[in-house]
Amino acid sequence: EDESPENPKPSSSTIEREIEELKFFCRLAETIQTNAKGEALLIALRRGFEKQAELKAPQKALIFTESRDTLNYLVDRVTNHIGRAEAVVAIHGGVTREDRRNIVHSFMNDPDVVVLVVAHNDSSNESFARRKYAKPTTNATMAKTAE
Repeated sequence: EDESPENPKPSSSTIEREIEELKFFCRLAETIQTNAKGEALLIALRRGFEKQAELKAPQKALIFTESRDTLNYLVDRVTNHIGRAEAVVAIHGGVTREDRRNIVHSFMNDPDVVVLVVAHNDSSNESFARRKYAKPTTNATMAKTAE
């Protein structure tokens, strides 16, 4: 960009200071050992499954997220927690309509598929998922369990 009164060129000391700050934040990020939100999700998932078992209901969980990166993280994290790759399925903007229908069918009918993760940055995915399987009893059960 051109240097102008509205957009002055930063001094070399300013740039060096910002580089040092970025290095500090990188070192700080490397010290993070746990993801509190991820741990809380796994606890809620375990509690939800325990309550569903107590009620003799199918063990199913629906997780909404906004981004594809978070969806990938959640699929990996939940799959590792459950210990079976086939137990977790996902829908995102890159999934075709036919594949989405197959994923929903397996989630709804296959007892081995217990978690569906939906990236709802595409609003059609969210409304589709809510219409298909966010039943009032399921929502109430999961909300009570998460308390």
